[in-house]
Amino acid sequence: MAKKKKRKKRNWNFPSIFTILFIGFLIYVAVTVKNQYGLLTKLRNEKDEIQEEKVELETQVATLSQDLEMLEDPEKFLEVIEKIAREEYKMVKPYETMYIDKNKNENKFIKGIGDE
Repeated sequence: MAKKKKRKKRNWNFPSIFTILFIGFLIYVAVTVKNQYGLLTKLRNEKDEIQEEKVELETQVATLSQDLEMLEDPEKFLEVIEKIAREEYKMVKPYETMYIDKNKNENKFIKGIGDE
């Protein structure tokens, strides 16, 4: 008669070292994925902000290049000077009246006027 080998009963109360390592690896992967997703979201937001700033700068460059072209013509040069004087320094021509809508304008020269 052949002897039958007795199988060792495995004690399932304690997980094996491989199970513990696998669970640790899964936790590590989950934390890493979460951190990478947060970083990716942050970088996308920064990219969007930079693209908006780029569009604004391109608009300013276009405006300045138009002004530069106008400076080459003597008549248009005077128009540029007048535009700067009116917009930046709020200058007016003699006998000209300027009306300012304080609700619409965020001008630093008129802040506080009419406040009570």
